[in-house]
Amino acid sequence: MQRSGKRSRKTTGKGLKPKTVKDSVKNEKKAKVLNAYNALRKRYKLPSFQDLKTNFGIDKVEDFDVETLLKQLCEKVNEHLLEVEKLLVRVLQPDTDLIAMFDADVLTEQDKDKVLKTLSKLVVLEKNCLKAKLLNNESLMSDCLSQSFQFWLSEKDFVTSIIDKQVKAWKSKLEEKLDVDYLG
Repeated sequence: MQRSGKRSRKTTGKGLKPKTVKDSVKNEKKAKVLNAYNALRKRYKLPSFQDLKTNFGIDKVEDFDVETLLKQLCEKVNEHLLEVEKLLVRVLQPDTDLIAMFDADVLTEQDKDKVLKTLSKLVVLEKNCLKAKLLNNESLMSDCLSQSFQFWLSEKDFVTSIIDKQVKAWKSKLEEKLDVDYLG
């Protein structure tokens, strides 16, 4: 008989590493979740799970519950998009936040117009996703997931370009400060 926590002598199908019982259970759960998602994917023409993982940082598949999988995925995607929303709002309304004010000054009026359009699309998307979640409607949640994925694919380059401009400006500010310290 084997004690818990020790590895069994069985190997994975390819004869590589030994598996623990815990690994085996984890892999079974992961397979169930992926099978459930693939069924939803076929029914609603959703993006691949790998695409969601890559674009929204969804990991630990085995932590999802098969019964509420679509709802959980929408929530994870929404968390990602809320970070984008915060960035966009801070650019348009920096208030008295020194960092936000500096970040906003980096952008041109053209950039800010595009930020407003992107933010508007994002807010509409988030409202529709909230409605889907509140109604607990699988079809609406699948629309939310698909639309969120399409939104991110279409806006990812723009959003990351905003971040790149801000980082470049901060690096420039840092170098400027270092030069002053050196001369002074």
